[in-house]
Amino acid sequence: MPNYNIRVAIDEDLPAIRAACKDFAAGRFDLDLNQLDYTSAFLIFGGGIIFLAENETELVGLISCVVMPSQVLYKDRKIANEPFWWVHPEHRKKGLGIILINAYENWAKSVGCHGIQCGSLDDETSSLLKAIGFKKISSTYMKDL
Repeated sequence: MPNYNIRVAIDEDLPAIRAACKDFAAGRFDLDLNQLDYTSAFLIFGGGIIFLAENETELVGLISCVVMPSQVLYKDRKIANEPFWWVHPEHRKKGLGIILINAYENWAKSVGCHGIQCGSLDDETSSLLKAIGFKKISSTYMKDL
């Protein structure tokens, strides 16, 4: 397995986070860059956290983490959520996704969470999440109007 450096994002990382998310979204959906910038800055400046994975000096993965202020479906349980995460295609199936999720889980425990949620846009990611103990609780659908 390659050697990855996992660290907490800082404000100087915002352009690299934007570029990574643009790469992830390409061909899948239209990315609102202003909202991405706002959300990333919110997380970096205390609203949550973003973990970055680097291979030497190149950004090859990230996971964003936030504790949701209100959990309608989880009475009396503090649940962390992952607004976005990404692993560079050349670094998939090398354990990096699990490393990032472990960082997320450890952070969530450190802030008193009882559980974590993680999203998936494809079967491969869903299989990974199930393999490491996640259970499917919902599916999201969208209809253009």
